[in-house]
Amino acid sequence: MTLIALLTCLALEMFWQRADEYRRLDWLNQYTDWMLGRLEKASWRDGAAGLVTVLLVPMLVVGTAQSVLAGVWLGLLELIFGIVVLIYCLRFQSLDRLVDEYCDARDVEDEARTQSVAAELIGEASISDDDVVKAVLTQSNERLFSVLFWFVLLGPLGALLCRLSYWLGYESSGSMEDSQGGQEPGFTDAARRLSGILSWAPARLLAVGYAVTGSFEDAVHAWRESTQRTDEGFTEANSQILYQTGLGALRASSLLAEQPQKTERDEEERSGCAIIRAAHGLVLRAIVAWAIVVALVTLAGWVA
Repeated sequence: MTLIALLTCLALEMFWQRADEYRRLDWLNQYTDWMLGRLEKASWRDGAAGLVTVLLVPMLVVGTAQSVLAGVWLGLLELIFGIVVLIYCLRFQSLDRLVDEYCDARDVEDEARTQSVAAELIGEASISDDDVVKAVLTQSNERLFSVLFWFVLLGPLGALLCRLSYWLGYESSGSMEDSQGGQEPGFTDAARRLSGILSWAPARLLAVGYAVTGSFEDAVHAWRESTQRTDEGFTEANSQILYQTGLGALRASSLLAEQPQKTERDEEERSGCAIIRAAHGLVLRAIVAWAIVVALVTLAGWVA
């Protein structure tokens, strides 16, 4: 059932253009605001205990539904529930769209649009191709692979935990600054730590995917160097490994050298978008490679 849900959601993510319209998490902002408001006098709300309290209700709801539906109608209801929760938690489609929009804006030299799309992708105003490449290589883990990893391990419960922790740590805090309860720094930091911990193993597996589907030797060398240099927390370590390994797998310097020589500006723009699209292709190859691994393991289990 896990394999069927996985393949179905990957197909929907690639081809169902309106999927993002049904992934709003406004309810989580309102619920978190309400819950933290009720805990206004509790000193422990600004930290890990507050985060656990907020996550407890949605986790209990999904976990209970997952348990109740297990085995019902030969597992059909469990399969449908898993597909619904997983497709709700994925966000890779928006990354696809932003990459295309960024390169299209670069092609027509629309600097305002280029900066706007880059800001939406990166989270801050920037028109640096390096920042966009890093976003493609690192955000693919948070938007897709990490969610898939925890879905395979824990089912819908794992996928939702991964999605909600990232949202509370990185996406909802700004929109809730002026709310009644509001997220406090300790709460946000706890959510980011949890998201980083949940992304630790998937980030390294995705980096392995980059190495296997790209230049293996260069990727491994870059991974070793990034590990030696990184002494930050989970999130920064995950990002550095994915970024450096991805660049190594792409052999970015070679890709730059192979671009047609025109004017300096044309060369910069062509090479920048070439690396961005190559990074996007690398991510897709790595995802397909791991999907094949899961399929083979599952089929071997069925045969056994």
